[in-house]
Amino acid sequence: MNTNSVLLDTIISALEENNIQNFTLNKVITSTEELFFERKNIVLSRNLETEKCEVTIYNDFEDNGKFMRGSSSFIADPSMSFDTISQKISSAFTTALSVHNPYYKLPASNSIFTSDDNNESINNTDECLYSAYDLANMIYTYDIDENSFINSSEIFVTKKFYNIINSNGINVSYSDTTYFCEYIVQCKTPADVELYQDMKFSSLDKDIDKTIKDTIIKSLTMVKDRSKAVPVNSLESKPLFDNIILEGNCVYDLFNYYVKRLDASMIYPGYSSYKINDIVASSNTLENTASDSINITLTPKKPYSEEGIKLLSTTLIKDNIVKCITGNSRFSHYLSLPPVGEYSSYKLACGNTSLDEILKEPHLRIVNFSDFQMDNFTGQFGGEYRLAYYFDGKTTIPLTNGSISGNITDLVKTMRLSKEKQNFYDFEGPLMVCYKNT
Repeated sequence: MNTNSVLLDTIISALEENNIQNFTLNKVITSTEELFFERKNIVLSRNLETEKCEVTIYNDFEDNGKFMRGSSSFIADPSMSFDTISQKISSAFTTALSVHNPYYKLPASNSIFTSDDNNESINNTDECLYSAYDLANMIYTYDIDENSFINSSEIFVTKKFYNIINSNGINVSYSDTTYFCEYIVQCKTPADVELYQDMKFSSLDKDIDKTIKDTIIKSLTMVKDRSKAVPVNSLESKPLFDNIILEGNCVYDLFNYYVKRLDASMIYPGYSSYKINDIVASSNTLENTASDSINITLTPKKPYSEEGIKLLSTTLIKDNIVKCITGNSRFSHYLSLPPVGEYSSYKLACGNTSLDEILKEPHLRIVNFSDFQMDNFTGQFGGEYRLAYYFDGKTTIPLTNGSISGNITDLVKTMRLSKEKQNFYDFEGPLMVCYKNT
């Protein structure tokens, strides 16, 4: 991958010609290796490389005695001439006058946030560990059953080189490799059914080969059980779901609510009222069951934000108490907070209860949703599930075509987090969360 950029040189020259004083440039060169399978046969393979740069122009002005900073962005690519880019820069500068945002500072190279935890940023070096063919070999090693199998798959290995430059002295670059696979598993008998699955990894993730093995085997088991599952409404008597267990990716979606709510972009407009040292959840006791505490650590998969702010491993919530407010430079400035940057990856501390202990009690254990929804404004969650297991204390029945709903503020009052862990691209944390269905 050639990281030298004629495009970047052209943009910088055009900025100088237009006498632009304030700007941010986000250049990305993307190289992707793609494989498409039907069963175990490759039907298409290709390699793509693209280069683009998001150019953001700022225009400072005064409105009724108040200082404003408007902004406007456009995407530049190597096919554009100098004159075209220069014209777009001029147009963006004019358009920015119509954006009446209160003035804010851009991040500077000498004012990068430092975590109180004294944790270092992630390693800025990146190595492509696997090719798309390597991933395919690992994935299809476990596709050995003629009745339940991988119907089709798409595998992507994507390497990106980033260069972030702004008019305030920031000039940082890094590379990032991700591995992504989406696939359909199918079981033919007793009923012919399919389940969509996906998985994503970073070069920073540990034990990728083991995680792939566990994920594929679990997917093939789930589709077998889905083939035998009965609709909830077909049961003779309506079951009582006293304990609800949520497993898999939805655990990330649930607790990402707090990552979103503790961002300055939610707090400044008034969508969230959280402040440092606020309590996010109060545990209570219901039927002698105490709730686990929420402990969230931000764990970036990239060394810098899109603005060039260094991202650090930082405690967000400790024992239910807010320790940090994240955010970009604009909203952090409005709240008089240091610009921490924006995060999507995090670690949720596991609980003290083993999976075996949790599963001893009657429960509904949901392992696959058709569409799990988490509303980060209201805390409402829910969705229809494709596969769940109902245990009445004696017998386990696979169920399908049911749905659940709830609110995370109620869930955390009685939740137990499993000792057992799961890992994927944006998340490290408990495999499941169990809560009382009150």
